[in-house]
Amino acid sequence: MKNPRSLFWFFFLILAACSKPGDEDKGTPRELVIIDEVFTHQSSGGDDKKMGFSEFHLPEDAPSNWVSPVNYKDGTVYYRVSVLTKPDTRLIYYQMGFQWEGGCSGHPFKEKFPDNSMMPITEPGIYQASQTIESMWEPDCQLSDPIDWTRRMTRMLVVIWDENFHQADDRWGYGSNVEDLYGYYPMQVHFQSIVVPKNGTFSGWENYPISLP
Repeated sequence: MKNPRSLFWFFFLILAACSKPGDEDKGTPRELVIIDEVFTHQSSGGDDKKMGFSEFHLPEDAPSNWVSPVNYKDGTVYYRVSVLTKPDTRLIYYQMGFQWEGGCSGHPFKEKFPDNSMMPITEPGIYQASQTIESMWEPDCQLSDPIDWTRRMTRMLVVIWDENFHQADDRWGYGSNVEDLYGYYPMQVHFQSIVVPKNGTFSGWENYPISLP
């Protein structure tokens, strides 16, 4: 009978020879969950989730550097808005973007936003979209003073637009062209935003449960 210890080492060496570096990570998307939260857009209350501008801080475990060791900067953002309650069926557009301190041309932030017409919403239900970060909008003044993706992002900002692409909020000089501004709120949503790095593949929304009434 052969020595059991010898057989163990024989099979161990065979497995080691067949394994390739990184096999343990194969099929594991390095997705970054930046928002997964149920909240209410409302016409009064806390300013961070009020009306057409809602602020979110980056999760504590999110990387400061979006270029290395994982390249999120050239990746894709996937959005899903589960609208739980909405006062009426008027069309709105839902948009989320990234902001950094130290803007240009008098604006306090540097910004990167997806198309504001990408996610039209009319009634309670589930809405989803995606866009590459590279193709997102940014102010012209950032061409000479671009975003430093190795700096920690300041916050994410959700903006609600009306059907005529006016921000549905009356703070900071907005909302003068919006008909029945307060009729848009309260609106409760479960908003989820996932960043998939460059050359990555989204694992699918089935891996991210949603809250519905």
